[in-house]
Amino acid sequence: MSRFRQRRIATALAALAALLFSATASARDTTPQSGVDVTDGTVYAIEQVGGNTVLGGDFDYVGAATGAGVPFTRAGVPLRSGYAQVTGWIEVAVDDGAGGVFVGGRLDSVGGVNTRGRYLVHIRADGSFDSSWNPAPNGFLTRLVRDGSTLYAAGYFTTVGGQPRRGLAAIDVATGAATSWDPAPSSRFAGSLVDALQLEGSTLYVGGSFTTIAGQPRPGIAAVDTSTGALTAWSPVDLSGEVSSIATAAGRVYLAGSLRPGPFSLTTDALAYDATTGERYLGWWPNVNHSISLLQARGTTIYASGDFTTVDGQPRRGLAALDADDGTLRSWDPNPNGRISTLALADDNLVVGGSFTEIAGQARLRVAAFDGADALLPWNVAASGDVRAVAATGRHIYLGGDFHSVGGTIRHNLAALDAAGRLLPWAPDPDNTVQALERDGSRLAAGGFFTTVAGQPRRGLAAFDTSSGSLLSWAPSVDGYVYSLLAHDGRLYTGGWFRAIDGQPRSGLATFDLADGRLTPWSVDVSFGRGGGAPITGVRALAVLDGALYLGGLFEEVDGVRRWSLAAVDVDDGSLLPWDPEAIGDGRPIPQGRIYTLQAGGGSVYVGGRFTTGAGDQANAAALDAVTGARSGTLPSSAFSTNVMLLDGSTLYLATESLRAIDLTTGLTTWDVSPYSEVHALSLAGTRLDVGGSFASIGLSPTSGYARFPD
Repeated sequence: MSRFRQRRIATALAALAALLFSATASARDTTPQSGVDVTDGTVYAIEQVGGNTVLGGDFDYVGAATGAGVPFTRAGVPLRSGYAQVTGWIEVAVDDGAGGVFVGGRLDSVGGVNTRGRYLVHIRADGSFDSSWNPAPNGFLTRLVRDGSTLYAAGYFTTVGGQPRRGLAAIDVATGAATSWDPAPSSRFAGSLVDALQLEGSTLYVGGSFTTIAGQPRPGIAAVDTSTGALTAWSPVDLSGEVSSIATAAGRVYLAGSLRPGPFSLTTDALAYDATTGERYLGWWPNVNHSISLLQARGTTIYASGDFTTVDGQPRRGLAALDADDGTLRSWDPNPNGRISTLALADDNLVVGGSFTEIAGQARLRVAAFDGADALLPWNVAASGDVRAVAATGRHIYLGGDFHSVGGTIRHNLAALDAAGRLLPWAPDPDNTVQALERDGSRLAAGGFFTTVAGQPRRGLAAFDTSSGSLLSWAPSVDGYVYSLLAHDGRLYTGGWFRAIDGQPRSGLATFDLADGRLTPWSVDVSFGRGGGAPITGVRALAVLDGALYLGGLFEEVDGVRRWSLAAVDVDDGSLLPWDPEAIGDGRPIPQGRIYTLQAGGGSVYVGGRFTTGAGDQANAAALDAVTGARSGTLPSSAFSTNVMLLDGSTLYLATESLRAIDLTTGLTTWDVSPYSEVHALSLAGTRLDVGGSFASIGLSPTSGYARFPD
């Protein structure tokens, strides 16, 4: 009798065992474990190896979860604790004059307090969140400038504290209330009216896309007397256009944006005007091949950043230094390999933030500093995402941006954490995404999109010794991509989008002998159909139960027989089994759709993905009888894809718009958390649940890419 014919008895016994030995998720904490390192990208696979945890995915960095804003010392050492962590992202920051900082952005939480809908907050000098200070602008901020006891804010808001303030407001530093000053910039265009603020003495320069301000015509640039709040008479002669950045030096006002210096002039990127007369200063006119977006003055130098690659015909990639008097290009050429988002001064140092990972020929992850002689400083803060804001606050410098960690380490697509959740030295460095991990004894297999690992050719598959971490000699060549791995009964079942392995025909599914690593004769022909191409099509999920190998993904046929995205084959000889949920006539089959995850146990196969029921309802999760394919239970329906499931006794963890635990005996949700974005990987380390994905936070915790939930 074949193993498949014995399954009706086996599945009944498995269901009874699940009831007797079920796991309970209701006691699990809903707050991620603190002190665990996170990633800057997506984690697609998690495997437990001897007390350590291996992560695979699409990431380049691993470090402590710090949130989107971090103070660090003047020597470039980030503070690990003692400050209010921010989830979301920070766009602007400025010191409060007392060692603290005002922060603007999309602020989901600050110091563990829900701040969704609050676009501007105050963090005190002691690092605590000043929750009572709330100016309440109703939109995002683009710039902040403080002048003594007044904070000037620009952005996309139309009200501050319930008072009409279109894009520009003054806020009392002590109380957070909007002052009576209301210049009301206006334009016929929608969007942010004010994009630039620059304070010079008692004059506040305001730049943007407005055409009038305080009822007076001003073509994108205006000057305000901060002592009276009145608009000054200063206005650049014959200028029109939009101003994105302002710098002041040597009695001049330097502008960047989309500028026309006269009614018959072509648009240019940067100009200078006399700060007293408004006359154009003809001695300064940089010749760049693309736009300038930021300006920063330091002494007799104007630093410019943007999308340009040449200045005055000389190579300068996105960052250059110009003489403030004659516009001469300085020899300084830091050549960042990414975009610059902020230029700021801290003491006499120039701090540069953005998306780059290398600058001045040195590795610097998204932030760097240069001394007064334009030499790169040795401190290396290393941020996991874009740095967009810098504020010098007394003893510290505050960094803000779209990051979740600072002070971490480069790790490409594979990393290992110890029992405490801290990064280990192991760095195999695959050159592309890792989609699957599977451990069998002393070996750890990895599958994905990569072509090299540890500098050695490894096309789609690689294996490591779990004791030493060394790359093994096993090197099958996959002519496509690997999405799923499953070790069972001496074989490594491999699913993906491929047509051949080591030159042998294998379409979407193959097995390797775990004893010697050779490709076995076992073969199943999975047809991806017309026009199907990676990464959408292929075998994305595998599960084994009682002699059957279940496969899910996006495909049309198996061994020439229609099986739309779900099928079962004999685990021993690969023959197609009659299990076919699409053919079930119960009114609710699984029709055409995509399957991302499978779990099998207790007589059922649990299916997740992007699919509808036969009635056309969005389901995306289903429980099917492991023998007949009929519905064997009810899972929560969701409009969101079910990317991953994990079966633990009678508890099923599944990730849709939230990550939840379902008690399969009652159908009740016993545990539920809300990651900000998707979950793609689940793993149990004893009773601890490990979670991986593309999320930027979970609840109010600044946890990105990877999290642990103790029981």
